[in-house]
Amino acid sequence: MYEEDEEEDEQEDEKTAKGELEALVHDVLAEKVSLLCKIGSGLSHAYVKADLQGLSLGEVSILGAFVHIRYLDLSNNKISDISCLSSLSQLIVLKADRNCLVTAQLAPLAYLQVLNLAHNKITSSDGICHPLLEHLDLSCEEK
Repeated sequence: MYEEDEEEDEQEDEKTAKGELEALVHDVLAEKVSLLCKIGSGLSHAYVKADLQGLSLGEVSILGAFVHIRYLDLSNNKISDISCLSSLSQLIVLKADRNCLVTAQLAPLAYLQVLNLAHNKITSSDGICHPLLEHLDLSCEEK
């Protein structure tokens, strides 16, 4: 059993070394969600937190189907487009620092309060129009 885990880890390391981008899949997402909360009228529950940092993800469009996510960490990946997250209408915190983003374009998210897009390739704040936004980080490393 441990040998299989070691083999999988080695394969993941090889993919990362080759610069291959991973697409987020249900199996990975199922392992990375937490914080079970009441939703809607309070009679239903859903996981509302997803911690997906450092997974070499390049594509996360699958997240668009998880409309109840409120806290999302996509830090330290290789994501170039987050427009698919516009359907996450309950999102409160989005961390997407240290990716490959060139734009911050997202539909207005009514509850978004924290947006961290630091250390990306973003040159404009166009597309950042979230009514409750309190903290925005677009900083980058000085060269």
